[in-house]
Amino acid sequence: MKKSFTLPSIFKRSVIILAWVTIIFLILFSSNFTSKIKNNEKTLHIFTWSDVIPSGVIKNFEEEYGIKVVLDYYSSNEELFIKLKASKGAGYDLIIPSDYAVKSLSRDGYLKKLDKSKLGFIDDINPMLLSHDYDPENHYSLPLQWDVIGFGVNTEKFKHSIDDFTWDHLFNENILSYKIAMSNDPVEAFCLASFYLFGKKAALTPKEALQAKDLLTTQKKWVEAYAVPRSDFILASKNAAIAYSLSAHVIRSKKDFPFMQFAVPKDSTFISIENIAIPANNNNNENIYKFLNYLYQPENLAEACNEFGVFPGTIKPRELLKYKEDFDRIQKTITKDGYELHFFRHLIPEEEMRSLWIDVKS
Repeated sequence: MKKSFTLPSIFKRSVIILAWVTIIFLILFSSNFTSKIKNNEKTLHIFTWSDVIPSGVIKNFEEEYGIKVVLDYYSSNEELFIKLKASKGAGYDLIIPSDYAVKSLSRDGYLKKLDKSKLGFIDDINPMLLSHDYDPENHYSLPLQWDVIGFGVNTEKFKHSIDDFTWDHLFNENILSYKIAMSNDPVEAFCLASFYLFGKKAALTPKEALQAKDLLTTQKKWVEAYAVPRSDFILASKNAAIAYSLSAHVIRSKKDFPFMQFAVPKDSTFISIENIAIPANNNNNENIYKFLNYLYQPENLAEACNEFGVFPGTIKPRELLKYKEDFDRIQKTITKDGYELHFFRHLIPEEEMRSLWIDVKS
């Protein structure tokens, strides 16, 4: 005889089944959610330039600590600004901003103060890289690596010492008798022209901006190409005798081109410092400090410097550098008494600068 079911019994069974399905779903969801939290705690998200952290250093850190490192890359500080401001500083555990970018990001509240008590390399940081106006107390940033602006030089074209070059070799009509490669960045170009004409300035008046434009326009007749960041390619082809360049680009290239050397202007130049900084909305502190202490180990900083041609933010890696001779020569020059180091900055409002730059290049 078939068993009959009343409506109340069917309803009761349905409620019980639904309850069990709900319980199973909650258990699975809770387990998955907990797993995601744990995975996030074991992952570092870093926003950086492509030529800062070698893949070998990342791989070794992941193997030693069991923490996955995800790298995203930007090609300019402006791209970094846009991404961080859009996310209000969330989404990344560590960033590598340039000097002037630190000032803007900290001022706008996108960086958190560093806990220096958790960093074991503080006493080894090169003192010449600390206490600059973009972060006077280094509350928000610490230098990771640096290089300087100068000239890639075809030594076959010049008889004088590599130590005797000045900014006249880029701007003085009475000296220019050769082709040059010049920066294609208007911020850099106007900073250079302004510094050559007026010395250190916080901003340019309209009259001074026009004078800087006139100097760049006069220079143009000797410009083979506006080619930075890779003006060393122009130098390697011997289409220019001097190439305005970051030291790293020439140092990396000169091993393949014996006639190529890097010259630091003998009285003053511009320095570029790449820094570590932590976004304000980050809570992955423990793993960040583990990574930073690992990254700043002398052999790891040296690996980055040897791969990318830059110089380390600390002292100890010097003995491990492939380019130690260049490092010593450049540091000796820029730390001598009376030598001036400057940072690039916007001296003219953006729209006006772009308009003047179009006039220069047209």
